[in-house]
Amino acid sequence: GPQVFAGEGLETLKVSGKLNAGRLGLDIKELVHDVAQVSVVANVDLIESNARARASVYLPNAAKLSKYGVHDLGGSVRYDGDVVAAWEPELDVDLEGDLQIESFAGPGVFIESGGGPIHAFLKGENADATGDITLQGLNASGTTVDSIQLVFEGGQSADGGVDVNAQLAIGVIAMPDGQFDMQGLEGTMVAKVPTHGDMEASADLTVKTFRFGDGDYSVD
Repeated sequence: GPQVFAGEGLETLKVSGKLNAGRLGLDIKELVHDVAQVSVVANVDLIESNARARASVYLPNAAKLSKYGVHDLGGSVRYDGDVVAAWEPELDVDLEGDLQIESFAGPGVFIESGGGPIHAFLKGENADATGDITLQGLNASGTTVDSIQLVFEGGQSADGGVDVNAQLAIGVIAMPDGQFDMQGLEGTMVAKVPTHGDMEASADLTVKTFRFGDGDYSVD
């Protein structure tokens, strides 16, 4: 029958480990779950309260996350990267790797493919992240976008406030009725979402040639 690990039933689990003077070497060669396939090579120092790991996580069907309360998703997600963590005197995590999606669906949007490098930091109750993500073949309720590149940095403070800075490059945009399309836009966006109060946002965008009906218009 299926094996059980951390309360979850597993199709396959292949693990080896070695403990020596408070230092644990752990190799999860293969972990196959109904939702995800995982492999991890980790070194954990139980004396110094820190760990380093190389992890690969593949979700072949994100729709199965619904069993954990995450709904309206579909498609595959893969992450490969490194994790450095410590937990004394507070949690401190540095995660750096590559994210890839295929045929990904979320509420109101479908993405053929995409991905790129991401780098995230968690220290206590503060979180920061940077990334360079490119998405291809987007469809949002019939409006199509051939590509989006998003280079971002942002963070969330301990009080829940969020700050985001992003460079954005969007390819051809077309409306479903064929009466409007745009050759793209690019620029920068800045947003601040305080714990209390209204969101503040600003953008400096260059709009490329767009068309209404049978006419072409350029905006500088």
